[in-house]
Order: sequence, then structure tokens, then C-alpha cells
Amino acid sequence: MKTSLLSKSTIVWLLIFLLLGVFVYFYEIVGGEKRRREEEKAQKVFPLSAEKLKSLTLVHEGQSIRCLKTAGQGWRISEPIQAKADEKALENLISSAMEAKIERVIEENPSDLSLYGLRPPALSLTLTDEKNRDYGLLLGKDNPTGSFIYAKRS
Repeated sequence: MKTSLLSKSTIVWLLIFLLLGVFVYFYEIVGGEKRRREEEKAQKVFPLSAEKLKSLTLVHEGQSIRCLKTAGQGWRISEPIQAKADEKALENLISSAMEAKIERVIEENPSDLSLYGLRPPALSLTLTDEKNRDYGLLLGKDNPTGSFIYAKRS
């Protein structure tokens, strides 16, 4: 009789261990990858892909440059002049913008943007997608250590 009780408790412990293993697999391994992708997406400054861009506008010290992506001709400068854009320079700029990540949030809604060099911003970048949705970013001054820059989505 003692042998059968021991076997039953061993089976119960094996079932508990098996259930914990299944839980860890689905929660940590399968679900963990999904959570990691969602966290990475939330950290991105621009929630769109470079392929979906239609135009970009840079404003620095009151002067703006607007570039449009045209079918067959690639990127073209539309303002302040009409000209072919430097494809490599624009692709590098777009790539950097798409890879930019939020490292830390100082204030959700700061009352004084000038503390961070965001009023007026040193540079503003606006990306427009195929559906004419604008995604803006204001760039301000460097942080005190000089390793990061203050920025705000607009």
C-alpha cells in the first residue's frame, strides 16, 4: 500500500512539473518574443516603415526643405527649389529616423519646452506616409552629459 501512495504522489508532482514547464514555455518563450517586439515598437520614435513614406520636411532656423517621393524618379526636393534629391543622404536620414528609439521620458507634457531647447526647436522633422498622416519630431538641445538629445513628438 505504501508503494502505491508514493507512486500517486510522484505522478502528481510530475504533472505539476509538466504543467509548470508548459506554462513557462508558452508564457516566457512564445509570449516573451511577442512582448519583446511590442516593447521595441513602443520605443520607436516613428511607428511606420520607410517604404510607406511619401514626403519629409526638415525645418532649421526658419528655413524648410521638403522632399517628395515620386514613382519612378525617387526622391525630389520640392521646396525651396525643384531639384533631384541626394538619394543616399535621404536614405541615411530616413534610416536614422526609423531606427531612433526613446531612451527615457523626462516629462509627458512639459509646461516649458524652452528648458529642453524645444521652443523654438533646433530642428524639426515631419514625415508623411501614403495615407497623408504626419509624424513629427522636434529636436532640442543635448542633455547635460551630451550623450542624448531632448526630443518631442509633435
